[in-house]
Amino acid sequence: MAGSSSSSSSTTALAPVPTLIREANHLVQFRPGFQSFSMPQLGTTLKGVRPAAKSILYPRFKWEARREGRRAADVAPNSLPLRVSSKAGGNKAIGTRLGLKVDRQLSQICKINLEHRVDYTCWLKDASTPRRWPKDWKALKKNLSTVTAQVLKLFQRQKWRFVGQQVTCGSYNTRLGTAVDLVMCDTQGRLLLIEVKTGGGQSLVEPCGYMQEPLDHLSDCIYHQYHVQMALTRMCFETTYPKHKVHQSYLVLAGDVASFEPLLPKVWNQRQKLYGLFQEKRVTPATARKHQKRAQLSRALQALSSHTPGMAPRKKVLAPPSAKGKGKGKGKARGKAKAKKAAVKGTTLKHKRQ
Repeated sequence: MAGSSSSSSSTTALAPVPTLIREANHLVQFRPGFQSFSMPQLGTTLKGVRPAAKSILYPRFKWEARREGRRAADVAPNSLPLRVSSKAGGNKAIGTRLGLKVDRQLSQICKINLEHRVDYTCWLKDASTPRRWPKDWKALKKNLSTVTAQVLKLFQRQKWRFVGQQVTCGSYNTRLGTAVDLVMCDTQGRLLLIEVKTGGGQSLVEPCGYMQEPLDHLSDCIYHQYHVQMALTRMCFETTYPKHKVHQSYLVLAGDVASFEPLLPKVWNQRQKLYGLFQEKRVTPATARKHQKRAQLSRALQALSSHTPGMAPRKKVLAPPSAKGKGKGKGKARGKAKAKKAAVKGTTLKHKRQ
């Protein structure tokens, strides 16, 4: 449908990309229980881009400390965020749940599109639903969020096509790991990295001071934090997939209306300094081995507690009995209680004999 005139030429150029992505997913894996990433073949733990950027570049940012109603001085008055209204209404918790829902739906649609060649425009409300669709596909379209629909309409207008979803990538030197929301291509077959963020409005540009070096020229607001995370994500992707050049990275802000904006040059131009900064503050191999041992111990204890077949159940270790009257604390009190009970018992037997 969208972009069908140039699909033959661009599909040929992008044919090896999904295969490469599936192979590289074994190099960088997501650890759900620890909210981090790892390189199993190297035995290295990777820190997520979002917590790493927060701890190094904007550690003093707090949601409650923002200057409400004020715009950051280094954000243009006619910038994109204020033209995007928010479904969350400024509520951080509601915005997080909405973002997770939109990410999940876009990932499912992208996966179906790649495996079954179903055009994503068929998921829009005004498009007819084929009768041969499975029940789970029909349920997904019926429960499709309006924010997700706005994002799909944006992709339709730009004639972008899916290449991959939740693509894991990382950098060993900086010990950073992340997952790209969507990898897409334009009509000319050039790769695009898409990061989808829900919401918008005034809350995105309300500042909380300034960031740390080398981005100390940027105000510390959510809008700039999104671009910093996107720049670090692109660095990790280009490190993991050096043979595939990224044409552009886009930040998609989805609310009542979906809009997109390319990665800010004033952030991307500092990529060499950012790389050196995170390389200097990376997780050391000793710390990574410590985290790996903790993870192995946690999994072993969990397996023992759940009585996994083939493994011995966890045995209860009893404390050694303390000597009567010679211990300290609880042992001493226990000894006195037993001696008193024996004395009372001896007195009772004596009275019975008399």
